[in-house]
Formats: sequence, C-alpha cells, structure tokens
Amino acid sequence: MFPFVSYTLIHPLYSVIIFVV
Repeated sequence: MFPFVSYTLIHPLYSVIIFVV
C-alpha cells in the first residue's frame, strides 16, 4: 500500500488502475 501511494503521486492514472485491482 505504501508504494501504491508513491505511485499515485507520480502518476494519478496509475492510482486508478491499482484502485480497480
């Protein structure tokens, strides 16, 4: 979950993909 937060800051689009998963 921690890396997911970092990725979200780098790429908000990635956040959506992770959220779907």
